[in-house]
Amino acid sequence: MFRKSIFLGLMLMLGAVLVWLILKARKEEAQTARAPVEIVRTARLSPTRAIGPKDLDATESRVEIIPSGRGQTKTAGRSAHAHVVIRNHGTVAYHDIMLKLTCLGGNGKVIDTRTRLVPETIQPGQTLTVNDMAIENLPNDTVRCRISILYSDLGPAASH
Repeated sequence: MFRKSIFLGLMLMLGAVLVWLILKARKEEAQTARAPVEIVRTARLSPTRAIGPKDLDATESRVEIIPSGRGQTKTAGRSAHAHVVIRNHGTVAYHDIMLKLTCLGGNGKVIDTRTRLVPETIQPGQTLTVNDMAIENLPNDTVRCRISILYSDLGPAASH
């Protein structure tokens, strides 16, 4: 009989603890189910660079290689004038466009590469024309040049 009363007491105590835990969990669940507090923060602007942006196209690029002058030495190199039209097909503005000029020899092999920065901003759907960009000291073996867009920074240029 004594054992039955101890067992019954322990069962009642276990049942009471179980009911208390269930009620406490429901109370906490009801508190967390309330509408969450919304915190809105504004992120600081940071420069973002797009490597080989698909939105930008060098739609027209002409490079005129100027033959070496009579008074120049063989090591002086050639010079060239480039004309590039860049079109923005995207939905964001780009600035500080880095152009890559690849110098090719007579056999089509790459002889040298150069880069030129275009520090202007191009808006979405607009074109940017770079006229008469001078390139100095090209290798004498250069037969033709190819221009591509290496990278560009997203967004309008920061005003200083």
